[in-house]
Amino acid sequence: MSLATLAIESSQISLRQIRYFVAVAKSGSFSAGARLAHVSQPSLCVQIKQLEEKIGAKLLSRHARGAELTEAGTAFLSHAIAALEEIGRAERAAAAVGDASRTLDISLGVTPTPGRALVADLLDKCNACTRTPKLLFREGLSDELWELVTAGELDAAFCYDPINAAGMRIVPLYREDLFLVGAPKILADVGRVVERGALGDFPLVLGYRHHRTRQFIEAAARAAGSDLRSMDEVEPKTLKRELLVRHGRCSIVPYGLFVDEIKSGELLARRIKPRLSRTVALLLNANLSASAQQFLVTTIRSIVKQRIAENELGWRVV
Repeated sequence: MSLATLAIESSQISLRQIRYFVAVAKSGSFSAGARLAHVSQPSLCVQIKQLEEKIGAKLLSRHARGAELTEAGTAFLSHAIAALEEIGRAERAAAAVGDASRTLDISLGVTPTPGRALVADLLDKCNACTRTPKLLFREGLSDELWELVTAGELDAAFCYDPINAAGMRIVPLYREDLFLVGAPKILADVGRVVERGALGDFPLVLGYRHHRTRQFIEAAARAAGSDLRSMDEVEPKTLKRELLVRHGRCSIVPYGLFVDEIKSGELLARRIKPRLSRTVALLLNANLSASAQQFLVTTIRSIVKQRIAENELGWRVV
């Protein structure tokens, strides 16, 4: 009996338990797995414990840095992922046989800056035409959205410098520079350009250390001889904005993330030399239909082309 069949027929093993196990296995800790699965950590732990009891083997071992697979967990993981993929294919196959006139739903993950710059026009283009897909948006950070597209829980997503993976298509959209952005009382007397090696001189607020954008910034600064270890770690944009505007902090972010605050003078932006540049790409799950992929790529590229021509956000052609 396959794992997928067992998950359906058994009242003791559920797809939820399998999804939670895979989330912890991929993220490397119970807390990160709970965030990825959008569930409380206690609930996740209970479900995984029940899964281990049903199987009769310990699948995950806790340690100081998080969690790691046991030998049994390693053997179970590939089958668990295959089961989730099989169920996903079954769901899509059943949906495809449904009413042909039904509007297709596409789940699209958006990071804060591309989402702010592209979503409104994307919705306008969908609403202006008949027989276009219905877009279901989910906001998140680049690393999280990559995981969700890889797992088949999102059809597509905007991501920064994504790593290729099986079952995924990557479509580069544009290049985007990171800026030093902060309160006028900190940056008013600073020149228009800040050297990478001087970034450690500013009271910085950056994202969490396990995120790839944070690691990218730290590596670039370290190579220029700057130590960014002394800083605040804040990820949500609203909290980061509060610290920048009202508490005299700075951050290293895309210009478009705080473009309204920069225009109003609440915040100032300074270029970083040499540039800290990243590629924004559209990730597409390979199971998304060819017509839906073509719609997304064509429509989003047309909006990006317009944004580049406007030259307000500093985007560049890939």
